[in-house]
Amino acid sequence: MFSVSFKYDEKSDRFIRIRLHRHLKIVQMQRVLSILYFASMFLNISLGATSLVERFQGLNFLALYFLCAVTRWDVKLGNSDLQIINTFLYFEAYVMKDLPKLGLSFVSKLIKLLVEICELSLLCLPILQFVLLLYAPCMTPFTLSMLTNCKPITASGHWLVVVWIHVFETWMSYHMVFSAAVGIVYSFFVSIVCLLSYLWILEREIGKILNTRDLKNCLKLYRQIQVLEKSLNAVLKDSILPAFVLCAPLIQIVCMFVCINLHAEIEMPGFVMFPMLWLDAIWANVFVYTLASYIHNVSKKLLQEFRNMAVCIENEGLMRKEMKAMSRLKIKFGSNFIDRTTPLTIQNFCWSRTMTLTLIWTKRRR
Repeated sequence: MFSVSFKYDEKSDRFIRIRLHRHLKIVQMQRVLSILYFASMFLNISLGATSLVERFQGLNFLALYFLCAVTRWDVKLGNSDLQIINTFLYFEAYVMKDLPKLGLSFVSKLIKLLVEICELSLLCLPILQFVLLLYAPCMTPFTLSMLTNCKPITASGHWLVVVWIHVFETWMSYHMVFSAAVGIVYSFFVSIVCLLSYLWILEREIGKILNTRDLKNCLKLYRQIQVLEKSLNAVLKDSILPAFVLCAPLIQIVCMFVCINLHAEIEMPGFVMFPMLWLDAIWANVFVYTLASYIHNVSKKLLQEFRNMAVCIENEGLMRKEMKAMSRLKIKFGSNFIDRTTPLTIQNFCWSRTMTLTLIWTKRRR
């Protein structure tokens, strides 16, 4: 698939960068097209002669493609996603290999379900968008809606040109969402669960401490997990997570508003796209943020257990200093981080804004 610049290598059991020059040029071209495509959508919604209903319908796609464009804005094809995935693979193979496994926990099953829902949505989204454009070719914010004479063109029998434009937009949707999914689903969602499972394994090992040597091994493992957390934040905090924090709640609000108030104005099967995206957004906003907040909470608990043990240690001043120097783990976006109140704050914001928009819409329709 031309959407990403790396592939899995079975011999090394790692992901490696694709060296084929033609492939990399195609990926680079796709990223430039993604930025231009989003910019044209934004100008169409903000400056085009569109109604309020059309803008609400288009805002959902605008937020989705903004998320895709920001997560793949690096047209120089950096290796950040490749490196963080390989870092977790290395951590599993060398650091965690001698420790007992947790098994497939309830949380792991839920994140597996979330990944499967996202993968299914990735397959369905371009197809549903194509079907939606066949029923409503002049829908905002897509290409044909930018033309003032869109309806005469689609009604005049130039069906071949119209279909080719729809095929182009389906192709754009396909490579944008699949490429962005690598950073969002695997570099963010799956990495959060892996990091949390390492902390739970460490918590179990702390309960088995019998002597100073065991304590030193647990402190070493915590520091290694802390390095892993720093590496993950370096990938997430500048583009992926800020864009996700901005766009996922916006997609949830717009999709919920469309499902409640505009369901009669969008024909089936194109309408299926909106509840599908709403389901993805609410899963991500509730479940992923909750897991990310657990990382902060569990690390706080582990540090307290370490410091309680420091009281029982004699002649180990250096170890006590190490414990005091260790900090809590945080998933950061910009200068902020995700704590236990973040999921509730986001859901309160989403539901209150949706109800406010619904009340305003109801008053305008009377």
